[in-house]
Amino acid sequence: MLKFKNLNNISEDLMKSIPSMDSVAINGEVVFEMLNGHKNNDMDSSERERNPVLYGKTQIDTFMRIRDPKLNQTVPIGVPMAVEGDTVTSYRPFLAGQHTDVFKGKFSLMAGNAIDEELFEIFWLSPQREGSPCADQRVKPIFRIVNYKEDTKKSIGKIETLREALEVLKGLKEDQIRQIAASQNYGETDIDALTARVSEFAKSFPEKFLVIHKSPDTAIKANIKFAFDKQILSFDHQTRKVSSGDSELMTVKKEDMADLNGAVTKWVNESKNGKSVYEGILKQLNGE
Repeated sequence: MLKFKNLNNISEDLMKSIPSMDSVAINGEVVFEMLNGHKNNDMDSSERERNPVLYGKTQIDTFMRIRDPKLNQTVPIGVPMAVEGDTVTSYRPFLAGQHTDVFKGKFSLMAGNAIDEELFEIFWLSPQREGSPCADQRVKPIFRIVNYKEDTKKSIGKIETLREALEVLKGLKEDQIRQIAASQNYGETDIDALTARVSEFAKSFPEKFLVIHKSPDTAIKANIKFAFDKQILSFDHQTRKVSSGDSELMTVKKEDMADLNGAVTKWVNESKNGKSVYEGILKQLNGE
């Protein structure tokens, strides 16, 4: 990074935190991906399939002020284009997607190219980059560096999680399907319909499905729903009180109203008499 009287005077610690392009590049190229795409809502399905996400050509800042933690002050950094003496008078612009007819959201810089090397250093520090050491809460990241190795690991991990979820799904018994369905507050009662919904849930959200399958709270939450369905438990929407017969059990907080069964499950686990009340609910559900 070239230093000037009014530019790039960052601390040595921050300078050393910038990796060389060669260490980041794959085949001499560092690939960046934009994060500001939006869903393609084109009426033509083939067009949506061809370009599911649309990216506008975006001006990325090549001059900015960053917070240098070592100096404990803001420092102007940028890629100079014109210099008068030791003072930078203008900065090199960068438009992501400028050389493409249809921008797919990715652009690259080449190691060994002097200008690209300068851009890389600024982009590394830029708060507009996801993962920047100079991240700023006031600046929303709009691009990231593509790490193919990490992305591949994540993809493999997602595939393994899906495979595990599908294996668990195949071994579920009817009562387990009903428990998972009830814990998600599904309204169907027909086992075929419930199986279809739980299957879709496992395929779409395998990680969440596995957590729910393994959680001891799933059975409690399901039985709480069954208790409400059979009017063993009742809920007054005006007072937000949950009762069992004539006995008032708890008052649900406003912020917990969206997950009533979850709120009661938490009460069962944490209140002094929660477990004994739950045992009584189970007896009533079993017709004892």
